[in-house]
Amino acid sequence: MNNIEGKVFFYFALSYRWETSERNVIRDARVAREQGAKVIVYCYRDSVVDSWCKNHHIITMHPQGKITNRIKLLKTIKNLVSTFKKENVALIHCYDVDHLWPLAFFLRTDRVISLVFSLSHELKNFYRNIWFRPLVARIDHIFFISWEMVDNISGHLGVPMRKMDYIGTGGNSVEKSDKKPFTKERNAFYIGTNVSGTERDIKFIDVILSGFKILVESNLLDKKLYLVLASEKRWSHFIVANELRRKLTDMGLESNFIFVDSFEIFEVQLKVDLWVGQDRTEDIEDYCIEALLNRRPVLFPRTASSAEVIRQFGKIGETYKADDSREWRHKVIKVLENLDDYQKGFTKNLSKIKEFFGPDIYRERLGKSYQSLVGRRERFLRKNT
Repeated sequence: MNNIEGKVFFYFALSYRWETSERNVIRDARVAREQGAKVIVYCYRDSVVDSWCKNHHIITMHPQGKITNRIKLLKTIKNLVSTFKKENVALIHCYDVDHLWPLAFFLRTDRVISLVFSLSHELKNFYRNIWFRPLVARIDHIFFISWEMVDNISGHLGVPMRKMDYIGTGGNSVEKSDKKPFTKERNAFYIGTNVSGTERDIKFIDVILSGFKILVESNLLDKKLYLVLASEKRWSHFIVANELRRKLTDMGLESNFIFVDSFEIFEVQLKVDLWVGQDRTEDIEDYCIEALLNRRPVLFPRTASSAEVIRQFGKIGETYKADDSREWRHKVIKVLENLDDYQKGFTKNLSKIKEFFGPDIYRERLGKSYQSLVGRRERFLRKNT
């Protein structure tokens, strides 16, 4: 029985970034809508999340301007309480711990709404003192993207395992596409990475550029190297596009770069030899997992979660220290010189990777959790009315 049909799900997604958490907002909202829920996403006007919601015909609501401090956040959420009642919201899904606490505070006496939190990175602060206990107790469920996060969540929040669920990162798994985001040369290696289009400076790619420049100049791989920068946003809309092009020219790398936009990231991944993750806020990036699902070895920034992926699934990629261009360079050489060995790793472990991270598994786990949460609230209300 589908108890989600007709229920209102509210996604709290105030962010101008476009990383795993923001993409999960879109994934999660679509899962709920597929199961019959009415979906509302609360996001900044003209943010990337807002644009994607419009593309997928998802209803949005917006705050008045950017929320720049905690006082304004508290006032915003306090004013939203009447909206929750007016829209008859059944579930609120939050993705930022700074938004979680005011939501939990203003919902502390509400018996109707389920409060759900998705976490894509380990918590740094502890929330186990007397002030946070009633707020933590108000959280109905926490979704996490890696089993390595369980101890962190339990230790920092004091949440029991029955209130946690692993759902992975989702992502596309196609392995084949006829689309050609760029033209390939036969005697060349292609290294891919993604850019969100929301970056304010080019420091985000400094480590990769430093390592890549030495690789190109040393000619250690006896093939021409290309770094493919992939984005779903047009490069003409990038804040740092001109600055990045100038830097590439100054470094003498302009002929070794390929800028790709207006394609799905997985379509680019299918054309490269190696996918490189960057040091972002999440413990493991969804696009890195997507590359694995599409049989492309991945060079992950080293975290507990990414190290566990390599340990669990074997020779399907490597990790590097996020600020170490020397190690990045050595790991790139290691993978590109042994691509056949990494493809054998996929032949051996791809079915396990799909069972653990595949999009169908993600939808199934999230959908079942949503149904369980709504059903639990309904039983609670029947019992106490």
